[in-house]
Amino acid sequence: MFFLYPVSIFAQTKGELCSTNGYTVITINGMNTDEKKAILNRDTLKEKLPPTIKNEQITVEYIHNPSHLAGLGDIFAVAYQKYFDTEAVEDYDLIEILNDASTKVKTQKLLLVGHSQGNFYSNSFYDKVVDKDGGVPKESIGVYGVASPSSRVAGGGKYITSGTDTVISNLRWKGVLNILPSNEYIKLPEDSDSNGHSFSDVYMKYRSNKIISDIKYSLNKLKTNNIQNSDQPCISPQEVTFQHKITGAFLEIADPTAIVLKKTGIDTYNQTLLSFKNGFNILANVISGAMSLASGNKNNATV
Repeated sequence: MFFLYPVSIFAQTKGELCSTNGYTVITINGMNTDEKKAILNRDTLKEKLPPTIKNEQITVEYIHNPSHLAGLGDIFAVAYQKYFDTEAVEDYDLIEILNDASTKVKTQKLLLVGHSQGNFYSNSFYDKVVDKDGGVPKESIGVYGVASPSSRVAGGGKYITSGTDTVISNLRWKGVLNILPSNEYIKLPEDSDSNGHSFSDVYMKYRSNKIISDIKYSLNKLKTNNIQNSDQPCISPQEVTFQHKITGAFLEIADPTAIVLKKTGIDTYNQTLLSFKNGFNILANVISGAMSLASGNKNNATV
């Protein structure tokens, strides 16, 4: 084995917490994705990526972004994340994601791959740790977006969004929401009932070559640094406050209860979900009207 593989693959010292050798790629899933599907996304990407780059090993991990309150909690979270799209949104799940990363990331060079809502968490993750004490210098961390509902990729990273992705297209709300434009067009089979949004069954199935090429480009840009110590975690664990513990305890009870209620009271659940969607549509129209009015006043003032 020593002669068959590059020597640098074996360079990481046993017990080293944050190695200068190697790359870590972490996938962060979107809404309504259970852990089994999150693992499938990770595995689908891992199968396509080469085992090494620049003679250094690539480790592919996943961090699960769980759904809350049978999906209703996710709607609130996405609305809040979109409103504060240009800054880090420090919610319960982001703290959990960062603490999960503190145990999984063992290399200085780190790339986050977000899918759907996972793009918000990838961007917030980046903002929370980049150039911070106990975090990651910007030359050692990157972000890649898949099917992004965000207006940005933190750190100026690459992304892919298909014009046939109806989930993202429907979120554009007549131009009210600023979302990255589609930069690919994945032609789906005529008999397909897909919404064009799936990470594994659409993006990786039909555009894996582009995604792998983009990720390899992103990894090649990452560099080691003189700030992170090999005997310290690459990402310091976040402080777990009393409020965070209370929230976690509540979700442990509320999440499974909401799933049961959804299955047994589907009509009530759907009606509640429809009310939320109608509320967001009304809000979007109000924002649109306000923006038009503001634009009109600005034009009048100019004249």
